Amino acid sequence: VDAHSEEAFAALLRVGQHAASSMARAHAVQKLAELVRTGSDGLNNASARSLEVVKAASLDDASVIVRDQAAYAIFLLIKEAPVEAPGTLAGCLQAMRDIAAGGRRPQERKFAVTRLGDLAERWGGGCAERTTSCIEAIASVLLEDADADPAVEAARVLSRLAIVLREDNLSTDMSSACIMALSNAAASGRRGENRKSAATSLGQVALSLPPQDAAVCIQALTHAAESEVDADVKSHIRGIVLPHALDFQARLQ
Repeated sequence: VDAHSEEAFAALLRVGQHAASSMARAHAVQKLAELVRTGSDGLNNASARSLEVVKAASLDDASVIVRDQAAYAIFLLIKEAPVEAPGTLAGCLQAMRDIAAGGRRPQERKFAVTRLGDLAERWGGGCAERTTSCIEAIASVLLEDADADPAVEAARVLSRLAIVLREDNLSTDMSSACIMALSNAAASGRRGENRKSAATSLGQVALSLPPQDAAVCIQALTHAAESEVDADVKSHIRGIVLPHALDFQARLQ
């Protein structure tokens, strides 16, 4: 269906939401994402109406094929959003955050975390509000997700961002926010595995950043180890701090 008229557009929306065939829904979602990108002359509010269906499909469609198609379409819309469409960008970024927080399968949440990291790295300090929004969403996954894959990916992404964003004076605050997120998760992550992943990433960040930042990481790790009640996690965190202690000490002097 090509949406050249209000009737055809309405039909496309219906296919995207209600078609019995998942392939038909996936195809309609792709077409609707194109309409979000390009708009359509003569159709009332086509971009916003199309985006609502794509967003809903990314979270709620019964088919993983459709959900994945919608999620990838949202990521491309964020990357390619024109400057004159801030509403579209904001809506898509919120959709990606929603997938990170509430995607049906761990792989879907992991995908959103990876893409949010890509966007944060791309935007950096030049788009501080957007970058911070990405970091907050990733940090929430590391703190709260009940599955290993998204949490481990969140720890990996935050450690990379902490290092990459530190290289630009405009984004040092955002690097610090990543370190803070890792510190919080190392001490307070929902599961032991989340806390271990956060601690591992903090150790990697400490080895890669200047001494004053390394000191913050080590302080956070020490605090996490002291407050940890799970013996396995406590041992894991101590195992990160102790072997590196001499190296950190040497770098701090």
